[in-house]
Amino acid sequence: GAKGPIELLRTWLDLDFFYDLKDMTKFQLQDVQFLAAMGPPSSGNTVDERMARHMNVISLLEFSDEAMTHIFSTITSIHMKRQNYDASFQRIGLQAVQATLNLFTAATKTFLPTPTKSHYLFNLRDFSRVTLGCLQTPPSQLDSPEKFIRLWVHESNRVFADRLVDSDDQKDFFEIIKVATNDAFKVPLEKILSHLSANSASLQPDHVRSLFFGDFANESKVYNEISDMTTLKTTVEGYLEEYNQMSTA
Repeated sequence: GAKGPIELLRTWLDLDFFYDLKDMTKFQLQDVQFLAAMGPPSSGNTVDERMARHMNVISLLEFSDEAMTHIFSTITSIHMKRQNYDASFQRIGLQAVQATLNLFTAATKTFLPTPTKSHYLFNLRDFSRVTLGCLQTPPSQLDSPEKFIRLWVHESNRVFADRLVDSDDQKDFFEIIKVATNDAFKVPLEKILSHLSANSASLQPDHVRSLFFGDFANESKVYNEISDMTTLKTTVEGYLEEYNQMSTA
């Protein structure tokens, strides 16, 4: 792990020099400053006090729900006004911020890291990715509020659901996003994605995986919904063939 490198740095901070392992000559580093970051302390995430005593420690509290709502609502509002989104989409953009907050809060409480799921860590960067992802589609491509909600569902799944490793967690997330959609947008997820479950009795997690947005399936490179699966498959296979031709492996 990081124990060895940290001890090496501590040695330099204590003594102000290293030894060259080849000829055991002493050499010094000059005009160097160290900047480090770490997560909340835990049983496997601590720094030795002999190292910490050399540092000026700055601790930051987590943002409150009100602060996160204010930050991302401001980002969303400024972007939509500058890009001349219709007023209805500006309102639904703010609803998307609230939906993301509900989703983020539920995900951090439900999907906790374990030894086999150590990557189940969600932070403000994930919140930001969902919000900024929803702003990638230009207003000229948004023909209905339902499409914007589908965009939000897609971005939320790419950021959160794609990180989940087993079917039970996927099902739990599906229930969470259903609640978040209904609470924030006042529209059932089943109605928003009805076109994906037309041949089934009810909407299932596998249906949501058929929801695609991207900029790689059209020549204009506009981030938009991809509804033609045949075109998507042809495009992806083309990229794969091009990669295989270029790869020397």
